[in-house]
Amino acid sequence: MMRFVRGATLAVLILALPVALITTSARIVIYSGWLYNVGFDKYEIAAQTGIDKPELMRFAREIKEYFSNDEPLLTTRVVRRGVDRPLYRERELLHMADVKVIIKSLLLQQRLSFTVLLGVGIGALMAMGNRRGLRFLGRAALWGSVATVGLIALAGIGSLLNFQSLFIFFHQLVFTNDLWLLDPRTDYLLMMFPEGFFLDATLCMAGLSLAEAVLAGTAAGGFLWRARQAATAGYNQPP
Repeated sequence: MMRFVRGATLAVLILALPVALITTSARIVIYSGWLYNVGFDKYEIAAQTGIDKPELMRFAREIKEYFSNDEPLLTTRVVRRGVDRPLYRERELLHMADVKVIIKSLLLQQRLSFTVLLGVGIGALMAMGNRRGLRFLGRAALWGSVATVGLIALAGIGSLLNFQSLFIFFHQLVFTNDLWLLDPRTDYLLMMFPEGFFLDATLCMAGLSLAEAVLAGTAAGGFLWRARQAATAGYNQPP
């Protein structure tokens, strides 16, 4: 029975770590300013939309604020030829409301995964004691890091080989309607955020997650190696 409990606990920790790392990376990228700043320049969005860079950055800030507030719809407005009007059409606003649900779900998963890691980790230490518990947590961190690297490698390779197909599949998977099918000639969301922008964001999230996993795995592996060396030295000491 205890073996089953330890195995189940180990599995929970290994599964929770990739979720925690990947959602953290996603949060960093989504709420960053540099990605929008670089992306608007890289894809010449000001020239494509006729909107100057400072105003584009204001729109990006409003999108990030919208993901965190309780407003049902995005309220970005723009003045054109002396007329104040909404920037986005109704279909775009409804799609952004769907995106907001996904973002809030992602943030919830981040909080839950860290809660699981903390709660289960403390429980393991209390049940096993400091030395055994720390080695147990080290193994979980090591294998969770390996799992994260594997997932990121698959996603990264897939993105580089055929990002468009993955992008379409992602939308078909997470959205229950076709509001995401927008017109790049008339819809500012697509004009401001072309496919290349999302590829860059995906690769940034993958890079951050990979770095986090390598750091965690290296720390865990180093700890386990030192613990094994200490145990071996103690075992070989003469009585």
